[in-house]
Amino acid sequence: MPFIVRPSMSEGFGASNTSACPSLNIERYLFRYDLILIDGQQLVQPEIRRGQKLMINQALNRDLIDLSALVERTISSTAMRDIILSLSESDIQRLMGVLQMLIEAELVPVPSKRTFERFIGTIVKQRNLFPDSLFVTNAKRIGRNPQSGGGFADVWRGELQGKPIAMKVLRMYQFGKSQLENVHQKFCEEAWLWQRLKHQNVLPFYGVCKDEFSPMLAMISPWMENGNLVTYLQEHNLNAFDRRGIVQGVATGLHFLHSLKPVVVHGDLRAGNVLIDSGGEPRIADFGLARIIDSQASSVVATSFNGKGTMRWQAPELLNASRFGVENNGVTTKSDVYAFACVCWEIFTGQVPFSNLRDGEVILAVAVNDKRPSRPTDPATSCGLDDEHWKLMKSCWATQPVDRPSMEELLGGRGIVSNRNRYVLASAFWENFFILYSPAS
Repeated sequence: MPFIVRPSMSEGFGASNTSACPSLNIERYLFRYDLILIDGQQLVQPEIRRGQKLMINQALNRDLIDLSALVERTISSTAMRDIILSLSESDIQRLMGVLQMLIEAELVPVPSKRTFERFIGTIVKQRNLFPDSLFVTNAKRIGRNPQSGGGFADVWRGELQGKPIAMKVLRMYQFGKSQLENVHQKFCEEAWLWQRLKHQNVLPFYGVCKDEFSPMLAMISPWMENGNLVTYLQEHNLNAFDRRGIVQGVATGLHFLHSLKPVVVHGDLRAGNVLIDSGGEPRIADFGLARIIDSQASSVVATSFNGKGTMRWQAPELLNASRFGVENNGVTTKSDVYAFACVCWEIFTGQVPFSNLRDGEVILAVAVNDKRPSRPTDPATSCGLDDEHWKLMKSCWATQPVDRPSMEELLGGRGIVSNRNRYVLASAFWENFFILYSPAS
């Protein structure tokens, strides 16, 4: 039967007697990683008996735990972290592959996974390198024209391993080489964050495609046949219960983003950035895209969203920064909360906020005159906009950010969650089921 070589834990790229040559020690231990990768092939060989398979599995599991402890001990050392960060690109890429494998392994404790996530974040920041798992190969676009376009990007339909996918590509023109590299870096940073987030009300993210739209990058996610929330509301005669359920789903997804450490701020929440899956559940998408656009605004060609600018969803402090003493584009969880109430308005009325005003008039009304949408009557009332929901929406529209509730407060007590009690919001739920993205500073 095959045997498993298990070096002493005193050896390895974290050992003091070999710290002068960490790349050699990484190679010494990568056999474990390779062995685990071919585990599935080994264990299906007919000549390997059931008892032997069990022994192999047990040995592999011990190797996995040992490797996890070794890597965690090594990257917890400041001296060794500095040495690792100075390694060649190929060595660091292999190390990130090991870290990613450990993150995905069920046997590795959640605290250790967080440590590995943070160290990958450090590599991303300091070396401008990303794990190979971020990039998708063999993704192909379908058709000669995008399926839709809005804001700052085109959405193409594509295929990956026989499954339909959406391929979102920023409209970028007149980029120089250095500027293109900068936007690619920012694009990949946001994509890497998105890939780590797993939640039933957040759109899954497969990775980045580098080849199909070169030199531009494409974000790859599942194709949602129901489209975004705008078209879904137009094409489906939803009752009050279903509309309130969508409100709750969006609230739950946004609460998840805000509960992460560090906090994930969406920055461009609106019905057009909420997709609907096959089960009718809302999936928040495009968080972080606003930051990429803002960093390269002069070279990204924008089109309006259904003829209405995104300022209709923006909090007053974003429209009039000098009045509130905030930085330009200083999006926060509180500005997300304001936008959430605007999404609620869309869900209950089927219209964008201030649909009777032009974009410039919206800025004057919201940021200068402190106007908010007036409470609508039927059909909004029959669509679920009761006194309780209107009260919550008004609280989200408070002029001062500090006066707005958090998403946690909105989902607690007699808040939104009371209407469809389908989600567990206890912190233990996030602790057990999600790896919180927490890159080192």
